[in-house]
Amino acid sequence: MEQSNSNPLIEELKKKGNIDGLIKALQHQDADVRKKAVSALGDIGGAKAVEPLIEMLKDESEPVRRRAMVRLWSMGEEGEEVVEPLIKALNNTHQNVRELAAMALGKIGDPRAIEPLRKKIFDSNIWVQERASEAIKEINSQNK
Repeated sequence: MEQSNSNPLIEELKKKGNIDGLIKALQHQDADVRKKAVSALGDIGGAKAVEPLIEMLKDESEPVRRRAMVRLWSMGEEGEEVVEPLIKALNNTHQNVRELAAMALGKIGDPRAIEPLRKKIFDSNIWVQERASEAIKEINSQNK
């Protein structure tokens, strides 16, 4: 039975650590429900959350895509698990996703991202170019 107010349902799933339930909520027709599920999944974290969050980078709703990227970015301890998927996200058709992927890769600081980021310095969007350049500098400073 679906509740009319999604927030309590998402909060309940989060409290219980019900990752499978939150993953299912990512498919909800309401973008606000998906966005809240992305947040909850990112808060719980863990390897099981990475791939579903990456899939949400393709969501039709820009706020959902952005929230997924921010959650991936902030997953900290799982940083190494998200590096390859974030590198793939650098080629997303959405400029905001490419931008946020570059920023996240800079924050994570993994040297594997340097070469893919160098290619984004020639991206069609100036903001992506700038974020890629900043990310390379940030990675280099973290790995001195």
